[in-house]
Amino acid sequence: MLPSPTDALQPDSAADSGWNPVQRIGFRLLFSYLVLYIILVTLIEDLDLLSDFGFAPGGRLVNAIYAKTWARLVSWAGMHVLRVNGPLAYASGGNSDGIFSYTQLFCIAAVAIFAALVWTLLDRRRTEYYRLNAWLRVGVRYALAFSMLSYGMAKVYDVQFRFPGLGGLLTPYGELSPFSLLLAFMGYSRPYAIFAGVSEVLAGVLVLFRRTATIGAMVGLAVLANVVMLDFCYHWPEKLDSTHLLLMSVFLLGPDLGRLANCLVLNRIVLPARFEQPSNSRWVRIGRFVAKAAIVIYMVAMSIMVSLKLESMSARQSPPLFGIFEVEEFIRNGQAIPPLGTDRARWKTAVFEDSSRVLIKFMDVDYDYYPAQYDAAASKITIYTGDKHTDKNVLAYSLPDRDHLVLRGQSGSDALFIRLTRSDESKLPLVSDKFKWINGNP
Repeated sequence: MLPSPTDALQPDSAADSGWNPVQRIGFRLLFSYLVLYIILVTLIEDLDLLSDFGFAPGGRLVNAIYAKTWARLVSWAGMHVLRVNGPLAYASGGNSDGIFSYTQLFCIAAVAIFAALVWTLLDRRRTEYYRLNAWLRVGVRYALAFSMLSYGMAKVYDVQFRFPGLGGLLTPYGELSPFSLLLAFMGYSRPYAIFAGVSEVLAGVLVLFRRTATIGAMVGLAVLANVVMLDFCYHWPEKLDSTHLLLMSVFLLGPDLGRLANCLVLNRIVLPARFEQPSNSRWVRIGRFVAKAAIVIYMVAMSIMVSLKLESMSARQSPPLFGIFEVEEFIRNGQAIPPLGTDRARWKTAVFEDSSRVLIKFMDVDYDYYPAQYDAAASKITIYTGDKHTDKNVLAYSLPDRDHLVLRGQSGSDALFIRLTRSDESKLPLVSDKFKWINGNP
């Protein structure tokens, strides 16, 4: 374990003698890795999104430079060093668990090892890095706060997890992927999603300040341990990001583990923590205060405004047709098609919930989302069915009353007439079963 920054203030022989060689080499390696990771991953991956909302002027230029330099080096290393099958391409805003991301971690680790070796050769006389360690902790605190505030606000606002749509409500439980199951689980309860988001925001705010950084790291450790387990167990594609955030919390908590053990486990007296300042210069202190205020305001404003804008952009807009409809009558070329369970062409259910696609379930229980285009002025909808979504169905629609829908038109060379009856989605258990204080019988 690296020495605590507070050790530099202790007038004992251990502090006077500096760090041992293993501690010095370990710090150089850890410093190099964390700085590279924070710059190349934590900051770069969000630049495109932040620049879209005006929070990162020049972000696209930085991202473009990254794509032409470091990203190409990562791709080369993947192809020629790790022998990755297939081309590696950097995609801004992609998930953190792709092959490119794993290859990038390999490259960051390799560069960090090289940097630590060169650093060791050039700086063999230095016996400690108390002040640089203090600056590193500041950087890790702000990087952790940036991520926790962003992820937390995305949960507080209805961005990351949303209530299942009509199609999701009809999807059989056993056909859900682990990823979709977690989406449905988190999206079902807004209060729980808000609770999870507030917990992350709380950790992010606390680590911004030295005096609350320890308790912030403790809150972050508890929150992120749960997030990491969810990511690993439900195939959520952010395992690398969440694991690094968890390790950042451990890094911040490390120097206080002894004091926490004395207080919480060994029931011993614990002296107050003494904080190491990166610099004692008056002008540095003033500059640090101004910079801190600006960064805190920026982070909080950014996390709120971006989440608000994403929430408004992702708000579901009801198309001209909306709802779950069961097929009551299906006529092709003037002939009524009976509802046989083995029929792969006759519709059983149609779900309309957005303006770009329709969910169609067939009699053999096969179902898929099919691209759709509305012509509201002509009261027509074009649905592209078939295995490759190339079969064109141009159907005029009408609503004789609130509970019925009629579709008529052409599917290739076939004339279709489909009469459907609306299903009341509010009666589905996941929608109708509200919170209650008493559950079950005594």
